[in-house]
Amino acid sequence: MGFVRINDRWAKGHAATVEEEDDEEEEHAEREDPSSPMPRQSPVDHLFLEPELHFSYSSLLRRRRGRGRRKEKNKPKNITKFKMDHPKKQHPATRLPNDIVVEILSMLPAKSFLRFKCISKSWLALSSDPSNSNKLPATASSLFFHDTPYLTQGVKIHHISLSPSPDDDAIDTTLSFLPPHKSQKLIYCSNGLLLCCSWDATIPFPEDDGFYYYVCNPATREWAAVPTPKRGSRPLALAFDPRISHHYRIIRYNTDSFEFEIFASNTGEWTKIQSRWPGVTDCQVQRGVFFNGTFYVISLENLAIVGIDLESGEVSRNIELPASGIKKFCRKFGSDRIGYSGGYLHYALEDHDDIKVWILEEHEGHDEWMLKHCISIKPLLENYGIEYVPFPDRPLDYLDILAIHPDVDVVFLRVQRERVVCYHLNSGRSEEVCSMACKYIHGFFVYSPCPLNGLLGE
Repeated sequence: MGFVRINDRWAKGHAATVEEEDDEEEEHAEREDPSSPMPRQSPVDHLFLEPELHFSYSSLLRRRRGRGRRKEKNKPKNITKFKMDHPKKQHPATRLPNDIVVEILSMLPAKSFLRFKCISKSWLALSSDPSNSNKLPATASSLFFHDTPYLTQGVKIHHISLSPSPDDDAIDTTLSFLPPHKSQKLIYCSNGLLLCCSWDATIPFPEDDGFYYYVCNPATREWAAVPTPKRGSRPLALAFDPRISHHYRIIRYNTDSFEFEIFASNTGEWTKIQSRWPGVTDCQVQRGVFFNGTFYVISLENLAIVGIDLESGEVSRNIELPASGIKKFCRKFGSDRIGYSGGYLHYALEDHDDIKVWILEEHEGHDEWMLKHCISIKPLLENYGIEYVPFPDRPLDYLDILAIHPDVDVVFLRVQRERVVCYHLNSGRSEEVCSMACKYIHGFFVYSPCPLNGLLGE
């Protein structure tokens, strides 16, 4: 057998490289072998420390590529080069089973969980899965509302914390960072952003130019002015979801032409959209809800929920409300509410002596309302020492459905204009959130902080 003499220095270096590769392959096999003992560390440590274990392997690949480029200088120019496809690198977290990821996310503080689900599509999908809603942190932490709809009286914005934490101090709930005006009210709240209206005149009329609209983020103290629609003040609502897009939209319903108008923050312009179903009227956009990219609003005249696809700008859904003996007139005064919770669209209605809560499910391509809960009003009120008044005789403002909690099975109610109560649907337990001297609540919203900077620009 013949031997070819090679450079000793190269041979030693090559042997060292091969030995290093073998050692790293053994390390990699030990890590992937389920029978081998794992070091004692929490799942969170394993998630964030694992990228460091691949550092030496990445360095070896870079050294290989460097040697290959140096050798190419001596190759003839007429030789065809073939490019080898290398698999894309994946972050170790993407290889974790979903149940492990959910367990990790469940141990995070609400503020950290908000950040993570806003930047990861895979974690967004897990957080949006109804089966995981009870395992993950509740992101809604407080309530916003103002106490009167009358412009001639002092309008005051109130904030109530549902789960006090040190992070609350960083949120400016007084909205003192907004431009100063004589009066201010809260119009809408959507996933951490607030839509506010301010004015300086004593009695600004709807067609005046005395209204100033702002979208703000109390968690970051950022704000942006919104151009006033040409036809004066109309019902407005805000649509924002950082999991889908970092741009927001404002929905306006023109009560004269029965048309919707949408303002997009990325274009800075208002555009009109026409309903696919003629006769869709009497839509109260301020009682609507933005869910999975669609803005849903109740059309009382049609006893239906209208869905507006904000990406295409079309009114694309028309969902009939559950059957009930309640008249259209009564539903205008807070006796019903739409919302979302646990990944489903919800509809709550004060139906005679009960409060019924339905969820919208899809069966074989068709929407179907499923009755989820039925709350008896009489024992609920008697629990607080309030005399029960039967449905035909009680006033319209005797009991109002204010909001549906987006994370847990809770409905917020107002009783006799004096107290706000949260009712836990699963356990049947209720507790008083606050009592108030004000008689008029207008604009009641469940607030979830959005700690992302730069959403509203300068």
